[in-house]
Amino acid sequence: MITNKNSSSKGLKANQVKYQDRIDLGKTSSKCDLKQIICFTGFIIAILIDLNLIQLMSSIQNILKWYFRLIIAVPIIIIALRIAKKSLKIIYGEIRTPPHVIRNGPFRYSRHPMYLSAILLYFSLNIATFSVIGFIYSMGIFALYSYFAHYEEKYLILEFEEEYKDYMNQVSRWIGFPKKQM
Repeated sequence: MITNKNSSSKGLKANQVKYQDRIDLGKTSSKCDLKQIICFTGFIIAILIDLNLIQLMSSIQNILKWYFRLIIAVPIIIIALRIAKKSLKIIYGEIRTPPHVIRNGPFRYSRHPMYLSAILLYFSLNIATFSVIGFIYSMGIFALYSYFAHYEEKYLILEFEEEYKDYMNQVSRWIGFPKKQM
């Protein structure tokens, strides 16, 4: 377990501090986790309804067999899960004292790698299922993640001022290569 050597909590282990109480973490919109769970549940329900009842894309699903779609979708899922794992390890693996903008790992390529990994998962599930309703639903989810990202960035600009503005100028919101060496 990782301990916070610089914290005034004197040896408090990082995993014993609730993430809501950590001052080194950015703020998300209220009930962000719950909204994401609701969105994912709705997405799965929409895909199941489309695939089993409506069947909007059944003719294309027959042309492009499920195993070909999985050949495309599975690598995207693996990439998304790796981004999520690395991001979580960086975000929650240590308490940053004093708080600062994270610029390493997936944060070199995306200001919001956790949201990016979720978007990639939705994208890959859309490829695997060819669900029109799932695709439309995903557009709404992307808009929601864009809202979350915008909300967090407003907070981070207030919190870190020029440091975060500089980071914004160097790294894309969703994905891209660093514009400058960091």
